[in-house]
Amino acid sequence: MRRPSFASAGYRDLARWLPRAIDTGQACVAADETPDSLAILARIYLAASSTAVKLGRLDLAWISTDRAVLAAGRSGDVLAQAEAAREVAILSRKAGRLGQAVRVAVDTADRLDATGLSDPKKLAQHGLLLATAGYAAALAGDRGYSDDLLNGAAADARSLGATCGYGAFGMANLASYRVSASWALGDAGTAIAHARTVPVAMIATTERLERYWIDVARAWQRWGKPVECFRSLLAAERASPQAVRVRPVVHSVTTWLLGAPTTVGLSGLREFATRIVTT
Repeated sequence: MRRPSFASAGYRDLARWLPRAIDTGQACVAADETPDSLAILARIYLAASSTAVKLGRLDLAWISTDRAVLAAGRSGDVLAQAEAAREVAILSRKAGRLGQAVRVAVDTADRLDATGLSDPKKLAQHGLLLATAGYAAALAGDRGYSDDLLNGAAADARSLGATCGYGAFGMANLASYRVSASWALGDAGTAIAHARTVPVAMIATTERLERYWIDVARAWQRWGKPVECFRSLLAAERASPQAVRVRPVVHSVTTWLLGAPTTVGLSGLREFATRIVTT
């Protein structure tokens, strides 16, 4: 069986595959505990956490992340440790602990910076940490700090140049974070303006593409524009039908659309709603 990929947004396939991957990773560490085997196990746990987040299972995500942090720490792999810390920041944000989310991401970025960022993987992870912190700061209502952090992430993206970067980080990814941050600050118009600057064809992974379109849909929702919101959800479905069906945020936005005061321009909405709850 071909290994499913988080980047391809095959979350249900991953949910079925990951328990076996975790068992294999644990067995490898038990048989021969090396920095490499521990770092691999940490990344398997991180894939499990990210998949659980997409499926709305934050309880399972925390368990997987705790185990990833332990494995990464034992590995001594600075990059694996940074990845695990970023997942802690993401889960802290989702739990509403925004100050903690910002601190974890920024402190980890500082530690990574101290090791040197000549490796593109480290540079990309540094940018992802700053972007993660910038989004959390926006949710906390700190526009100035959010801008500073996202500008720092943009500098990392520019340094990477045409290189996609680790974790698909680059200018297109950074612009998508600006969409999310503007939405979080309640500025739907700016979110859409940022969305229009995103070179969609340059978004490197299915996961990032479906997230981009879902974020755009949320921005249109906040602006009170159901037609544009629905079109964005359809674009997300074209990018990843499976992701749209499992993402709780899509169900929430669709519920809002079903209560829209007019159905003009929303042809096919009820069929869409049926697809995402029955498939």
